Amino acid sequence: MTLKTTPASLRPLFGGRRAILRTLVAGMLTISLAPLFAQPTGMISGTVTNSASGAVLQDARVEIRSLGILTSTDELGAFSITSLQPGDYELDISYMGLDTQKKPVRVAAGEIVTADIKLTTEIYKLEAYVVTGEREGNAAAITRQKNADNIKNVLALDAFGNLTNDNAGELLIRIPGVIGVMDDEGNVSNITVRGAPSHMTNFSVDGNQQASTGGFSREFRTHAISAALFDEIEVIKAPTPDLPSDSLGGSVNMKTSSTLRNKSRRLSYRAAGRWAPPFYDAIPMRRDHSLHGLFSLNYQDIFGVLGGASNLGITLSAFYNENVSGYYKNTYNYEDAGGTPAYISDYSNYDVYNNRKQMSASLRIDLRVSPGSTFYAKFIYNDSNEPFMRNYQARARIWDGAPSPSPATVAPGYTADVTTAVPDSSTNYPRIYSYSKLYSFFARERTFTVGGRHDLGRFRVDYDANHNYNHVDLGDGRAGNKGGAFNMEVRGVGYTIDKSLSSDYPMLTTTPGAKDIHNAENYMSASLTTREGQQRNTDITNFSGDIRYALPTSFSSMLKAGARHRGQKVETVNGDRRMIYQGTAAHLASLVDPAIKTSAGFADGRQLPFVDAAAAADDVANNPSNWRTDTYYNVSEYYKDTKDIREEVSAAYVQGAARVGRLNILAGARFEKTKTNAFGYIPAEELTTSAERSADPEGSARKDYANPSRVRASYDDWFPGIHLTYAIAKNFQARASWSNTIGRPKLSDLLPGMTSSSVTDEEEDDGLRGNIYVNNPHLAPQKSENWDLSLEYYFEPVGQFSVGYYRKNIDGFIVNADLGIIGVDSGTAMNEILDMYPQYKNSTGYRLKSSFNGGGATVDGLEISYRQELRFLPGIFKGLAVFANYTYLKSSGDYGEGPNASTDEMPRFVPKSGNAGLTWKYRKFTASVMANHTGRQLWTYAANNYRLLYREKRTHVNMSVSYRVRRSLTLFCDMNNVFNEPYRYHYYTSDRPQSYNVSGTTMTFGISGVF
Repeated sequence: MTLKTTPASLRPLFGGRRAILRTLVAGMLTISLAPLFAQPTGMISGTVTNSASGAVLQDARVEIRSLGILTSTDELGAFSITSLQPGDYELDISYMGLDTQKKPVRVAAGEIVTADIKLTTEIYKLEAYVVTGEREGNAAAITRQKNADNIKNVLALDAFGNLTNDNAGELLIRIPGVIGVMDDEGNVSNITVRGAPSHMTNFSVDGNQQASTGGFSREFRTHAISAALFDEIEVIKAPTPDLPSDSLGGSVNMKTSSTLRNKSRRLSYRAAGRWAPPFYDAIPMRRDHSLHGLFSLNYQDIFGVLGGASNLGITLSAFYNENVSGYYKNTYNYEDAGGTPAYISDYSNYDVYNNRKQMSASLRIDLRVSPGSTFYAKFIYNDSNEPFMRNYQARARIWDGAPSPSPATVAPGYTADVTTAVPDSSTNYPRIYSYSKLYSFFARERTFTVGGRHDLGRFRVDYDANHNYNHVDLGDGRAGNKGGAFNMEVRGVGYTIDKSLSSDYPMLTTTPGAKDIHNAENYMSASLTTREGQQRNTDITNFSGDIRYALPTSFSSMLKAGARHRGQKVETVNGDRRMIYQGTAAHLASLVDPAIKTSAGFADGRQLPFVDAAAAADDVANNPSNWRTDTYYNVSEYYKDTKDIREEVSAAYVQGAARVGRLNILAGARFEKTKTNAFGYIPAEELTTSAERSADPEGSARKDYANPSRVRASYDDWFPGIHLTYAIAKNFQARASWSNTIGRPKLSDLLPGMTSSSVTDEEEDDGLRGNIYVNNPHLAPQKSENWDLSLEYYFEPVGQFSVGYYRKNIDGFIVNADLGIIGVDSGTAMNEILDMYPQYKNSTGYRLKSSFNGGGATVDGLEISYRQELRFLPGIFKGLAVFANYTYLKSSGDYGEGPNASTDEMPRFVPKSGNAGLTWKYRKFTASVMANHTGRQLWTYAANNYRLLYREKRTHVNMSVSYRVRRSLTLFCDMNNVFNEPYRYHYYTSDRPQSYNVSGTTMTFGISGVF
């Protein structure tokens, strides 16, 4: 099925886009053919290097001002200027942080003149010990940002010193418009760019999309791969036609560096320990495991082979890290009614300990076989291993059914801080649960890339092939499959939750005369769920190639065309197994481990009983008569979560660029065609009864869920764009861009699938039997027409100030829609969904819901960024450097259910965010402090105002100090989350806290150096 992804009202615009493309190609061809019969011309080529370090300089500007010709050097520092009439010229060569140099050159007819340039600056003479340190990396990154054809931010990986967890996300959140999405452990697990959801950000390594542990979510998990393997990172906010279109907010590219850029051997290292200081709050398990190691090594060298000189470069990196986390978290849920006060209907507290062991290695080989031809090969090996993750959770729940519980379970007189639950013999509620989880996670990530580049006079050919994968094994925590998720509960218990003294650490106590929740013999209804052979695998293959032609014009111009193909497959296989406990209460109580201490017990000095999941697994093996295999659950879970999807994206593009005077123009268009092939199992219309499941559990599970479904879909579109850069002055420029991008649906939304939910008492009285929600595998991407304007000023030696405004007009916003009641209502949308799921056509009385491209949204943003070394200050203040940025976001949208929503009603959009930092260098001493702020934001949308979930504003502060003994030895100490800032969430109003999470403070101290 081919989808018409362009609304009828916009199709004339798309016709206009094709006209733009035809005009562009015709114009470029005319320009290229005009000078063919001109007299023979000459050419200047050469290499620009840093004389202090010997490294070649990428993106150095080489200009002939008398002709208005401007070019820049490539990755290996090379440049060429063609179509020069015979005569004398003067080259102006400039690079951020280095002194501009002028070089006279005489060109004869048909002659190729070699002009190699070495740049330097007095700063390197004054600070020789940091020749290849942060200064050079920062200057290179800012130079690339300044000289780019489009709007993007570029940062060296060491731009702000050490990354405390070697997570690229820690650097990305310092960029304006980028917000980190934090997991419960305090890691930047993924990011959002310019308000777009994280799954709509394209994440690549050296231009090739990279697989991650995110699976069907499309989210790239930044903490799952070490930033130590990379040299630079860029966030592209206005993509050019040669870049993928699926970057609704922006795209991220992590770059490795060619060793051929350096002229000598280089060895760098870091050895450190990460410590949880005892003078900060930490859960008991974290205090018992307070210190862990971190090591990294990078080796670069250059050799002469095959008769060449310095033509083989090798870079080898290795990294080992134990990123230990221990966090405490509590959560509240309240009655749905809007009255004040609201009673607490559900409460949980967690203590979680996890040691994420990361082992990484990378190898890059660059071979220059001739001055114009280079081949390369890149390999990345990355293992992220969580050998055991311990999670102890206590939960108090009043009800487990319709939103309103039985009145008998809530004692009258409750307040906003105190809720008392009383037993209800008819329902066996309320209940207290004790959970113990011991799971493992092992992700194997591999990347293989080969490619080449050939400079053939006016032509340059680039191509590469890449395959990368991320395969995840989900296990039970220890060798021999010991562990799992153990649950036991006490039913019909009275309790009181009191958060009057602290909502972060409330008191949970037993009502006098009720069952004692601290007595393990009152707990039963236990089960153990294990994982056996559970997998989540992602494989991606990329092919790309393009040809660039330098047009023979009197001004700098080029034409570029290319193609790219990306194939992606994601699959999951479920291996959950559940055992039901059927032994005695006394035996279950004997499994309780009194050594398990949690933070929640500190509130009243008493610990709830916990059974270690490993002990439960041992008991299954040693006392099988106490356990019953839940065959129906085991078989049905396999079918529910065994699924796969294949996505193929084929693209072709053409773009042209020209510099006319002070104006640089890049324009072109991209065409993409996407095909999806999704497979999964969906439930039967009517599920088997309890009696049928008892008689034949395996057969009943197959009857209910072994219903395979495969759906194929496709869509295509054009993506034109124009990017303008105008040089107002030497270091002052203005930019304007118009681009078109998309945000693809989550792969999980494209799988065939169905879930159901029960009805409220009121809905049941109206005759409604239930709710059915089905996926829509034919969802099209959300589209965005993007406008960008910016002013940029660059300071010497290293720094910049910029202010930018952007607007995104988003069409086809994916919304959840209520299609009506089956058998009662009708309509095109309902009929299309029922055609995809014909087994539900006879489900009369059920409300049908699904997702559609039905809404629209507009995003307006303001980004201000400042960064500068204050070398003009006197004395010891000369070493000060500052940076700050601020982002303001305004959005409105339509969920397809009513009038436009304001910023506060758009989930995950952060209206205000910013960063600030100060670094001071004095002789061999360096100190810095950095703060990252995210404003209050709507986290989860709900039609009921009292269910709107907000994340509160948060400021995260890091500090670091270092002392450079010599170039090969630096002592350092970095402190992460200095003020132990927690994450807080609340429903609707701040007096209804929903969640409190504190992940702790760490100090990383050790040595590093360069040889």
